[in-house]
Amino acid sequence: MNFLNMPLAWMLELLSRLVNGSFAGAVFLFTLLINIILLPLNIKSQVSSVQQTRIKPKLDELKEKCGDDRQKYSVEMQKLYQDEGVKMSGGCLPMIIRLGIMMSIYTVILSPLSYMSGVEKTQIENVTTVISESMADLKKVDSDKYNEYLKDFDWKDGVKT
Repeated sequence: MNFLNMPLAWMLELLSRLVNGSFAGAVFLFTLLINIILLPLNIKSQVSSVQQTRIKPKLDELKEKCGDDRQKYSVEMQKLYQDEGVKMSGGCLPMIIRLGIMMSIYTVILSPLSYMSGVEKTQIENVTTVISESMADLKKVDSDKYNEYLKDFDWKDGVKT
């Protein structure tokens, strides 16, 4: 999913810059933007849902008429869908697309340093290890060692330079 994560992270970083570095503001704008982009798909899904609801009584009648003969019911149901112009999977595709985008957004939001700042996971693990070791001893974080790791990705004292 990295092919989708990187462009979404780029958009999130761009929006973050637009709202003066506010990650929360960027997520809000990003969500709004994605919902606007997906609006046509959502409308299609809603129309399909309304059509399914509209023909539900006819499907119930078919079920009573066909009884336990599933093959006959299936054939009659497909014919009804064709006659009414209803697509059986009309509401599924928009949901699958939305699910893929939401999974990528979730990944990007969970790891903003990796996706938005381009920091490698090993660098994050190194800094985390230094902090964990220092905290385990209940001592102050070794700032020289900490800054040495941060220097690898243009950070100083916990701030990107």
